[in-house]
Amino acid sequence: MAVVSKGSDQADFLFEFGHFIILWNHVELAARDILVWLAGGNITATILSQQTGNASLTDAMRVSSPWKPEAKEHLLHFSNLMDTIRPYRNYYVHNLLGVLPEVETGKMIGAILSLNVKGKYTLHEKALKSEDLIEMSGYADKTRIYGLAILEIFKDNEDLKTRIELFSLLEKPALPKTLAKTARDPQSS
Repeated sequence: MAVVSKGSDQADFLFEFGHFIILWNHVELAARDILVWLAGGNITATILSQQTGNASLTDAMRVSSPWKPEAKEHLLHFSNLMDTIRPYRNYYVHNLLGVLPEVETGKMIGAILSLNVKGKYTLHEKALKSEDLIEMSGYADKTRIYGLAILEIFKDNEDLKTRIELFSLLEKPALPKTLAKTARDPQSS
């Protein structure tokens, strides 16, 4: 593995990669805090939320949302945001094999390679660009802010009327498009 120099194109790409992952970690933290609040805010709820995986976090928010009818719409949207961004995070984190210059432009790209053997032997390849990471960082950051706003509106405003008024001002971030992987059947080559 080559050494990456500060200020290099590789370092810039890796910065964007790390930035996306850090923002995603903050989305997870907001989700765990929301789940703790939904579960009563005690130490047991905190412990359980820390032992809950991402998919289970969003499932728990969906299942719990009817008990907070004034927040249900936003809890469901926050869960949908997480469920749409998580596949990008997982695909990028678990399948990035290196950073190298793109042939046409010389710009640094991430080499993504994954193999899916569920039902069929399928290879997925992607040239991950900094622009892809910047776009997903934007979605993750808006989702993080949205989750924190949901939590703060409830924690700071016990008056139901005030909470409903504040929720009406809360803008839902747009969902990113669903991750599409380019598949190639290596057996047909």
